[in-house]
Amino acid sequence: MVNLKENRKWTSFTNLTKNKIQINDKFPGKLRDILGWKDVPLKDFMPDESKTLTVDLLADGGKHLAQCQVMLEVMYRPYSYDKIPIEIEGVERSLKVIIHKGEDLKGNNHTNPSVRLLFRGEEKETKSVSRSSSPIWRSEFWYSLEKQKLPINELLHLEVVSTTWMGLIYPEECLGHVDINLTDVINKKRINKTYDLINPKSGRLHVELELVTRY
Repeated sequence: MVNLKENRKWTSFTNLTKNKIQINDKFPGKLRDILGWKDVPLKDFMPDESKTLTVDLLADGGKHLAQCQVMLEVMYRPYSYDKIPIEIEGVERSLKVIIHKGEDLKGNNHTNPSVRLLFRGEEKETKSVSRSSSPIWRSEFWYSLEKQKLPINELLHLEVVSTTWMGLIYPEECLGHVDINLTDVINKKRINKTYDLINPKSGRLHVELELVTRY
């Protein structure tokens, strides 16, 4: 704690498990006053890289800027999967998957691609894009991990398929698939990558995955 002055200076180090910074005034025998607070999005940080921030704090429930700033040096260090508790009271975890786009997809008789996702027996699917070898979906999917173990060494199966309304003449075609090991997502928290598809004539799939934790 630093006594009240217009310009205060701390030189201290602390570990945070939540992405919220809060500055308080506190005197012996009196209730503390919150001078300001600010949520700092962890998605703006790369793991194990230091970043200096000048943060404008908020007051009045976030409706107004507080009359103060704080300068921080922050390093985001995510847990490795072997150190993350399997269950924490009051914590909800989800796997977020964003299917961004496909590249150089080719079918034998038609190319109307969509992507099917399969994880822990739960199947989801993007919309189909007609007559496109480079479809853009930007489709977001969520899988709840609440009260389940983290997906260590588990696979997310993605399959690109093409269908047509002339199904009796031209059946559904598989344009390729990929199995993504989710251990990397747990270690790095977020992955944004283009994957080569397996067993197609050609093709790639741009996918973003994130392990989301809510307190």
